[in-house]
Amino acid sequence: LFDTTPDTSRDLVTWNAILSAHADKARDGFHLFRLLRRSFVSATRHTLAPVFKMCLLSASPSAAESLHGYAVKIGLQWDVFVAGALVNIYAKFGRIREARVLFDGMGLRDVVLWNVMMKAYVDTGLEYEALLLFSEFNRTGLRPDDVTLCTLARVVKSKQNVLEWQL
Repeated sequence: LFDTTPDTSRDLVTWNAILSAHADKARDGFHLFRLLRRSFVSATRHTLAPVFKMCLLSASPSAAESLHGYAVKIGLQWDVFVAGALVNIYAKFGRIREARVLFDGMGLRDVVLWNVMMKAYVDTGLEYEALLLFSEFNRTGLRPDDVTLCTLARVVKSKQNVLEWQL
């Protein structure tokens, strides 16, 4: 049905729906995203959501970098949802430095973004950095949520295992 729809009839809702439907098939989804970029439809944070998933599924850091560049081009780099997804993707690819640079560039950080960055540190074995970041988080006045506490519990558990091993 989508293929038979004239380009002029494909609005943002149509593109978002088709990208979401193909999010689990990165190759097809990336092809559709390239078609969207050639159209005259402006992408939003909702348009990018399935494309972030495609980046993770394809395990392609270069696709994530391209998507980051596109987000900059259309003015969404500092959107808290977009930045959070990019921080998460960079962290999952082991590119903690890039994740932190993006995190530090955010003017407004919500609890989710803080959690993503703390979890990235823990997932890559950088527990001390996670604790330092939590200390910084505490000074913001934001309240930790369940994810924050679970992430900190993983740090404590990890440190407990190290202490037991040394004894």
